[in-house]
Amino acid sequence: MNYTKDAPSLHATSVQSLQDSAENTFTKVTLREGLTEVPRALLRHSHSLRFLDLSNNDLTVLPDWIAELTNLEILFSSFNRLVTLPASLARLSCLYMVGARGNALEYVSEMGIPSSLRWLTLTDNQLESIPDSIAAASKIQKLLLAGNRLTSLPSTLSLCPNLELLRVSANKFHAIPDWILNHSTLAWVALAGNPVTTQVETYSERFPECRIDWSELSLYEELGRGASGITYRASRTAGNDTAQIAVKVFNSAVSSDGSADDELYGALQARSHQNLLTPLGFFDNHPEGRQGLVYTLLEKEYSPLAAPPSFATITRDVYQPQKGITPAQALTYAKDIVAATAHLHSKNLLHGDLYAHNTLVNSRQALLSDFGATLYIGNLDTHIQESLKKVELRSLGILLSELSYLLPLHQPNLTAPDNLIKETLQRVGEDLQRSTVHLRPPAEDLLQQLKKIA
Repeated sequence: MNYTKDAPSLHATSVQSLQDSAENTFTKVTLREGLTEVPRALLRHSHSLRFLDLSNNDLTVLPDWIAELTNLEILFSSFNRLVTLPASLARLSCLYMVGARGNALEYVSEMGIPSSLRWLTLTDNQLESIPDSIAAASKIQKLLLAGNRLTSLPSTLSLCPNLELLRVSANKFHAIPDWILNHSTLAWVALAGNPVTTQVETYSERFPECRIDWSELSLYEELGRGASGITYRASRTAGNDTAQIAVKVFNSAVSSDGSADDELYGALQARSHQNLLTPLGFFDNHPEGRQGLVYTLLEKEYSPLAAPPSFATITRDVYQPQKGITPAQALTYAKDIVAATAHLHSKNLLHGDLYAHNTLVNSRQALLSDFGATLYIGNLDTHIQESLKKVELRSLGILLSELSYLLPLHQPNLTAPDNLIKETLQRVGEDLQRSTVHLRPPAEDLLQQLKKIA
């Protein structure tokens, strides 16, 4: 079901509408009414309801009777005052997505993990542990736990054969779990902001030459927004000179991807490379104490290569069917993305969110952007550094494979050179997704292969 396109009659936005309507009318319910308890009127729609969003209320508990919403697939309860996720959730056999960010969660019931779960967001809570029973959710692909008090993860997660995205930034890990380094399907991992990855210097101490005073900046319209912040068109006035720029202002100290401090450190450490959207500097003295980055303003011709994953695709980007690229463009984009990744890895940085939706392209070039999940790994043991780079290479392999998939849709009569490009992208994509992590070739080697073809 595509919830974003439900007919208005299928979407309830008030308790009154739940009570007034016929039974089993609504498939989607979004309630923002300062609720202190979950309304039992939901039970009138227990067989039709698929999507329930109770975020931004004042709830302290989810009732056991929520298990009677037998066809519920998506449950959001972020920004309430929940202390626990109840065991009753496990009885929802269709539930595949749960979001409970920004509560006061201290506990997840050992029996409260639905086996059907594929996407779980528990960012910015007070969790000190995750139950071993998480392995019962063998379909889980996306697990977001940033901003908690975790010191370890269940080793049973190593048994989850579909786990691809893991966010555990801004927790209390003193060691990186060994199973992460060898997990065959992990591709997007965020680990920054833990004691094991803490930098000796802050970004302002490490890069003092990059400081820009907020008083020099003027912000205009919004250009885009992501998990960690909002980017605006802006200008910078220094003396008699005014330059057009872009400014990213972070929403908070912790996002679903990681911490603002680590994004700033990583982005400044990465600069500069022709295939990376790297900052000019960071701003200081924001009137509300916000943090952020200052970038060169890109030409309008740049656009994201794809849209972010949807509720249906979970970990895979969404490509527009009408967005055609030629084999030559596909090779250029691949070479540029691999070059950016090789540069980051040479700087002992993990991007953490290597995706087509974070890749800006025009007809001639690709730029890798968004350092929200970045991690500097230079302080870790060498074998851990290399293993984490190999884990990240799987995300690069997925991206290159997706580029190869685009070509047949728009180029049915490929020439021999074009076929070589397609075959190479497929082969390289497969190499980077090998289940034996240490056998994945480094980005620098792949870059040389792609340069030869180009």
